[in-house]
This record gives sequence, C-alpha cells and structure tokens, in this order.
Amino acid sequence: MAIIQCPECGKEVSSMAKNCPNCGFPIKVAATSNIVTIRMAMIKGTVVFGAKQKVDITVGSKIVWQGHSGEIAELTIDKPTEIQVKYYTNAAYFGGRCSGMVDPKKYKKYSVTPHQGALFKTNLTFQPVDVFDSD
Repeated sequence: MAIIQCPECGKEVSSMAKNCPNCGFPIKVAATSNIVTIRMAMIKGTVVFGAKQKVDITVGSKIVWQGHSGEIAELTIDKPTEIQVKYYTNAAYFGGRCSGMVDPKKYKKYSVTPHQGALFKTNLTFQPVDVFDSD
C-alpha cells in the first residue's frame, strides 16, 4: 500500500482505496487504466466572437482526436507516445502547434495551454499536470 495523489482532485489517498474520500474519483480504475486526459485550454482574455479554435491531436499521421479549445480529450495510450497538437486558425486567432510525450504510467493528465503571441499568433505549451486549472 502507498499514499498517492488522486488523479482528479490531487488530495492524498491510499493506493488501495476504491474511491477518493474527498471527491469520489475511482482510484483502482485510474491506477490500472491507460486512459489519459488532455485539456485544450482557451486563450485567456477576451474571446472574440465567442471563437473556439478547432483542435486536432495526431500520432504520426493519424488523427486520434478532434475537438475544440475548452474541451478535454480522452485518449487510450498503451505506452509512451509522442503526440502532436494543432490549434487551427479561425476568425479571431492564428493557429499553432506543439508536441509532447504522453506516458500513462507516469501521468494521467496533461494540459495544452495557448498564449496569444504577436499578430494573433497562437503559441502552445504542452505539459503534465496534477489537476486541471479553471480558465
């Protein structure tokens, strides 16, 4: 038995617990699952025209998830895998790209954070996180 962090709320919990006593998240399922979640954050500040950017996640040349900024992608990943994230150009922002390594044995949650650069360019950062921050 070990003390681990709950993948959902970040509080300490026994690795033998069925659910987190703080938030109820199923600990046993999370520990053995190969599902990782990736939060596609929106650009902070005023959202022009309510514009969410279209987002693709690819592995190699295969698209494994499509959605929009502000959504959370769920992927089944069996081993450490290099992914590419693409935010598309829309009426408010230019697109951007980033890549990163996803390893379900090390982290279950990742975040893609866009930053509006010069001339509406979208700069992206990809990183593992313990919990998702709110926008």
